[in-house]
Amino acid sequence: MLRIVSHELGGPLTVINIAVAGLLQSPPPSPDRIHENASVLKRAAEWMDRLLHDLLDIASLEAGRFTLSLMRETPRALVTQAVEMFEGAAHGRGVTLEGITAPDLPMLFVDPARVLQALGNLVTNALKAATTLHEKKPALDLSGLNEVIDKLTQSSDSAIQAEAKRTQEALSKTN
Repeated sequence: MLRIVSHELGGPLTVINIAVAGLLQSPPPSPDRIHENASVLKRAAEWMDRLLHDLLDIASLEAGRFTLSLMRETPRALVTQAVEMFEGAAHGRGVTLEGITAPDLPMLFVDPARVLQALGNLVTNALKAATTLHEKKPALDLSGLNEVIDKLTQSSDSAIQAEAKRTQEALSKTN
C-alpha cells in the first residue's frame, strides 16, 4: 500500500517541483508565465487533495462501501483536462504535450476524477519516458480505452457493468 501511495503522490509532486522551478528561474518569468504556473500549482494541490480522499476511499472499498461519482463526459473533455494539468510540467521539460481523440467518440458515463487520475498517471509516465528518450512530443492515446471498458463490464456493480456495456456498444457503432 505504501508503494502505491508514494507512486500516486509522485505525479502531483513532479508537477509542483517543475512549476516552482519555473517560478524561480532567472531571469524572472513573465506575469503570464507566473499566472500559468500558479494555475498548475493549484491543480496539483487539488490532485493531491483528491489522492488524500482516495486513501479514505480504500477503507470504504475494503468495507464494500466504495462508490463512484458517475456522470456523462466526453473523452475529449477528459483528455483536454489531463493535458491542461500537465502543460506546465511538459513545458518545463522542453516537451510539447498533445491530447488526441477521435472526433466521433461517444459520451461516457464515468467518474471524471478517477479517469483524470488514470490519465494523470499515463501522462506522468509519458513525460518521464519522453525526457529519458529525448522525445519532444508524447501523445495521450486512448487506444487502450476498449481494454478499460472491457474490465468495467466485469465489475461487480451492476450499474457500472450496464453503463460499460452501453459504452462498448456505442464505441463499436463508431468503428
